[in-house]
Amino acid sequence: MAQKRPSQLGRVSGKSTAATIASEARARTAEARASHVWTNKRRAACVRTDRKPASIDVQLDRATDKLDQLKAEVSGGIRSQSHFDALEERARGISTGIVAAFRGGWRQR
Repeated sequence: MAQKRPSQLGRVSGKSTAATIASEARARTAEARASHVWTNKRRAACVRTDRKPASIDVQLDRATDKLDQLKAEVSGGIRSQSHFDALEERARGISTGIVAAFRGGWRQR
């Protein structure tokens, strides 16, 4: 069997391996995006409107659980700047949920 020259290694049918891998990755990403959009459309079509929103009390309980989980993770130590940023983002989400409970919950009895 003839030995391949270094310039021929890593080439598959005229394309370099890196180019092939990148092309396949782009195709998988496009498929994933299309699938995600379709899933969200199906979910939106299946939303029940006859269900009452959770009461303020229930929403605050959920926020308390999330805050307890966040506190537990913080007590374990902050590992890096990116970890700090992720924790801050979670805290922001919790606070948004608490405010949303009061803004949308005053009508509920």
